[in-house]
Amino acid sequence: MIHKPLVVLLFLFSGFFLKSQQVPCYPIKSGIIEYTLTGGSTGTETISFDKYGKLIHISKTVSFIVDGEILSENLILIIKNDSLFAFNTSLKTFAIEPISLNSPHVSNHLVTDELLQTMGFLLTGTEMVANYVCDKYTSSDGTLWVWKGIVLRSSLTVMGAEICTKAIKVISNAHILPSKFINPEGYQLQKNK
Repeated sequence: MIHKPLVVLLFLFSGFFLKSQQVPCYPIKSGIIEYTLTGGSTGTETISFDKYGKLIHISKTVSFIVDGEILSENLILIIKNDSLFAFNTSLKTFAIEPISLNSPHVSNHLVTDELLQTMGFLLTGTEMVANYVCDKYTSSDGTLWVWKGIVLRSSLTVMGAEICTKAIKVISNAHILPSKFINPEGYQLQKNK
């Protein structure tokens, strides 16, 4: 049996809520959002986007414990031309996949009112997150703080553990250099096994 909190987390962090197989549409032309991550792993995530999400750059650094050992992972994701480029900075490899409803990280911070209602979230008020007034949605699984369809903060309980993201800095309509969306050099294409 799949637990409802796990389904909520999978929806939020997998991109399944997109209505089409296109790159997500942000409500503002460009922006930069910096998040802190806590829970099963800790770290940071920075999302830079332009052209309403047709160009997205995600930089994510996380640490987690496996068999008592602390491991770290650094990832760079670039979304452009309907493709997802995933760069592993430790291995100096990258993979390319077409954007689809199953692509992880594609739009993990975008939600719609319909999705929130379907998942059992109710609007319970407003609160400030990173200097923006957010609608606060609550369910038995946790709380989401949403600004213009972008989740700026989340606190969800998944299999007994609290998983949290929180925007610490939001720059809307930011000037982002086109070079941000160019693939970094020195990475080898990962071969399918």
